[in-house]
Amino acid sequence: MYLHGVNIFGNTESSICANVTILNGQERIMSQITSVHTNGPVIFPIVLSEPIRLHTNEIYSIILQVRDDQRTTYGINGITNKQITLMNGEKVKVTFKNYRVTNVNNGTTVNQGQIPSLILYPCDV
Repeated sequence: MYLHGVNIFGNTESSICANVTILNGQERIMSQITSVHTNGPVIFPIVLSEPIRLHTNEIYSIILQVRDDQRTTYGINGITNKQITLMNGEKVKVTFKNYRVTNVNNGTTVNQGQIPSLILYPCDV
């Protein structure tokens, strides 16, 4: 399965500047600064410059940092487990866990935060 991006909560202003970092364990496998322009939708995609191959039984972390002076909305009632059925019929279970960045406490948890969904594609696409 490949991670192609993340959908994030934003605001109704003209643009959001965000830094997305993906870790595999403690190893940084990508970091991307992007600016997304929006005309009203509160949820919008950040597409990664390169898809990331996700491997079974590996722990990946997505760290999203939005510029300090930008106010954004957020979601509640997040889920901790999701079973996905791929186009080939294979079932994949994704588990979401809390991750704390040193010296940062913005209140984000699995249940409440900035990332409402992931943009995933199976390996055979």
